[in-house]
Amino acid sequence: IEEALRVLQEQVSQHGIPPTCPQEQEALRTRSCTTTRGKLWKVLLGARTMDLQEYLGLVGKGPCSSHGRIADDAFRTFASDSGFRDRVREEQLIRVLNVVGHKCEMASGGEVSYVPGMNAICGILLLEVNEIDSVAIVLALRERHCPLYLHRTLDAVHVACDLIDEVLGEVDSQLASHLDKCKLQAKIYAFPWVLSLGTCFPPLSEAIKLLDFLFVQGVHAIVLCAAARVQQSRSLLLGSDKPMPVLQRLPPIDAKELIKSARQIYEQIKDSGLRERLESHPYLG
Repeated sequence: IEEALRVLQEQVSQHGIPPTCPQEQEALRTRSCTTTRGKLWKVLLGARTMDLQEYLGLVGKGPCSSHGRIADDAFRTFASDSGFRDRVREEQLIRVLNVVGHKCEMASGGEVSYVPGMNAICGILLLEVNEIDSVAIVLALRERHCPLYLHRTLDAVHVACDLIDEVLGEVDSQLASHLDKCKLQAKIYAFPWVLSLGTCFPPLSEAIKLLDFLFVQGVHAIVLCAAARVQQSRSLLLGSDKPMPVLQRLPPIDAKELIKSARQIYEQIKDSGLRERLESHPYLG
């Protein structure tokens, strides 16, 4: 199994995942059939499929303790994207996040289970997987792949932002110095990027490809993607004494180019300690 997973990771890393065809999209919409991409996500993350009766039982419990925040965030999730709204209903998103909430509260003895950013992640997932598989993937992320990203204190998100500053300082000292001189740390501009695992990067079709990359390389690679996104606007940032507006109006991403830049940045990091902290921060803070 481990060898098969390694081969799958290599194939996805080298060739990506083909776009979901209209027939699969229709099957997801009408028969709740998870797409090929969604099935690969589950395998890559080792997500355990939830039993239908368990899912229905948790839905039957009604709202979890975080329902108010979930409903507020679900209403705003990709609200201006008509394509998203045509494919993912608000009540679906609310239902899935409440079930995740119940599962987490049961496991933690009632600890707050929902954090901002989960709505965007779950929303993207629902473009490719059914509700039950969406719960399975979110739980896999929370329990094994980035527990400190989805913890109520958001510890790893804060650490990730500090790492973005460090990575930029390592690979592009001129740009890092300029941003620091302008008192523009990553916590100011990149917090929502990290919090949502890049799912807030438009367009959604490219954000989905970014998830492919993160699910293969590891969630920690969002730090590299964030640093790459900043560096892609290097000339505009260096030419401005007020770079925040530049970062607020970044162009839509090209996932292939962003991933290529992220990989190049990783190769430029010579500090082994920084590499270790980068790779471990979703778990160790």
